[in-house]
Amino acid sequence: MHLVIGATIITLIASAGSIASAHDGHAPNAKAKIIAPAVAITIQPDLDTQFRNALAAGNARSAAALLSDDVLIYEGGGVERSKAEYVGHNLGADIAFSQATQFSVTQRNVRMFGDMAIATSESRTTGQYRERAINLLGTETMIMRRERGQWRIIHIHWSSKNAPVAPRQN
Repeated sequence: MHLVIGATIITLIASAGSIASAHDGHAPNAKAKIIAPAVAITIQPDLDTQFRNALAAGNARSAAALLSDDVLIYEGGGVERSKAEYVGHNLGADIAFSQATQFSVTQRNVRMFGDMAIATSESRTTGQYRERAINLLGTETMIMRRERGQWRIIHIHWSSKNAPVAPRQN
């Protein structure tokens, strides 16, 4: 299964250059539009945005409902290989972090390929978590698949780094 997901990711990325898309910079809740010659398709729902909103609202049930049973999640060098594993291990911590910090999307891009879609975004997260100041630049990739008429997230890859600290002005 993971080999199939990996091959799908490579296919999606290789195909991405041939499909034009609209960028949603600075509008985290705006609907993504895929632009093709004389056609604009709004992706409903925007699972990446809905998932982040569910985490920030502390709604574990809604967040989990957006995930495929066989979701593959990469975060912080770790891997969770199913919805059950994620719910049992990191979902609670991701909710706590999301509720304690402020998250904003600085760049967002969505591409659709039939019953598959890929959403990529760049973000900034600030705030205080467990007595530690948070100032992160992040990237996120979510791959979504239509399963029995419903869109589900099948892969998430989160990566972040500390944002550069501005030099002090004298």
